[in-house]
Amino acid sequence: MLAMLLFVFGAIVLGGSQHGFAAERPNLLLIVSDDAGYADFGFQGCKDIATPKLDSLAVGGLRFTQGYAPGPVCSPSRAGMLTGKTPARTGHENNLRDGFGVDAATSLLPARLKALGYHTGMIGKWHLGAEKPYLPWERGFDDFYGFLAGGHDYLAPTNKTNVMLRNGNQVVESEYLTDAFAREAETYIKANANKKQPWFLYLAFNAVHSPMQAKPSELKKIAEIKNPQRRVLAAMTVSLDQGVGRALAALDAAGVTSNTLVVFINDNGGATYSKFYNTPLRGWKGTLFEGGIRVPLLMRWPGMLPAGKTYDAPATGLDLLPTLLAAGGAKPDAWADSDGVNLLPFVTGKDLARPHTALFWRFNVVAAVRDGDWKLIRIQGAPPLLFNLAADLPEKNNLAAEHPDKVRDLLAKLADWEKPFPAPRWDEGETWDKIHFKDHTGAPKYQGPTSPVVNVE
Repeated sequence: MLAMLLFVFGAIVLGGSQHGFAAERPNLLLIVSDDAGYADFGFQGCKDIATPKLDSLAVGGLRFTQGYAPGPVCSPSRAGMLTGKTPARTGHENNLRDGFGVDAATSLLPARLKALGYHTGMIGKWHLGAEKPYLPWERGFDDFYGFLAGGHDYLAPTNKTNVMLRNGNQVVESEYLTDAFAREAETYIKANANKKQPWFLYLAFNAVHSPMQAKPSELKKIAEIKNPQRRVLAAMTVSLDQGVGRALAALDAAGVTSNTLVVFINDNGGATYSKFYNTPLRGWKGTLFEGGIRVPLLMRWPGMLPAGKTYDAPATGLDLLPTLLAAGGAKPDAWADSDGVNLLPFVTGKDLARPHTALFWRFNVVAAVRDGDWKLIRIQGAPPLLFNLAADLPEKNNLAAEHPDKVRDLLAKLADWEKPFPAPRWDEGETWDKIHFKDHTGAPKYQGPTSPVVNVE
């Protein structure tokens, strides 16, 4: 029965127009959360933080059980989502330094959607360049409300060092920042709902990124969480969930829910400055263990995608650009330069293969490849790590000594993959490289850059 339903979904989605999709192009809502733990949402099994709005999104759509971020830290991951290119391909392996930004030679998702006739808006955290030619309104967004850097206060959003901007003009913001972004999303959806032009909204929350600042009203509601750090994270997550709920309710109020493809993804693993839960994964933000790169991922398109189901093959944030372009009516050559794939044929059952035979990451002195259920992590100055994720999702058992042929094979695939890539265009100043050694039992003394790890972005 499920196979038949998937076939019907696929026929509807893949046979509706000259581009292979429904004649009425959907609105597109891409929601990104920041530094959340893998197990910090109800739909991911969390018990102590209530996230009913995100849970409802999962019930109404698809939950990817093997979703991956393009990178293990904020800016590279977001660059990967909007370019469709693995961060190493564009030299964008690190969080930004002054004067740099997302590859100026690459057309971003909003610009490509504009070429298809979409109105494009962004709300929230940019973190892809704070100077010309990297500004959001120069990269394809018709409307922008948010901030340009990697972090921002929540309780005092307007400050001298990191201002709030509306289309390049400084504004004063007094609301709790997550609430302000939800307000702006409501406004954008309402303003564009009755226009004939389809729209794309990139709603990039900075929650639950540092600084760890929760609304006092939410903290009072969860006094049963005794750990004070966990309680702050929980309150911030509740506000995030409420913000997502407000955006979803705005779709309902405008009568466009049935014609809106909604995607929710987190940008990387939980960060060490917060009391996150990454259960059952090893590692955290800044590592290429699963805890640094495996992330929650949801997708809802009523009547076009199965609802209340899971999709169990690996998928990545690199797939968002091809998938959203395809939904918007683009032909495959529109994403031919992407490292991602259009997920729609796979999730509707038209294509029963895995979207990817292998996935790759590089982050300065660390690189990783996942090939089938095998995963290899290569760390400069340390022996390689080999895991079988089907049998060992927490990556506890290094099988490199038992499978030397597999190690050689995956090292060769990793080398071939990265051969055409440039060196990173910049470093971050502080290095994340030590973080792998902190979590790598038996590794030799660290031989990389000497600046300390500072988990700030």
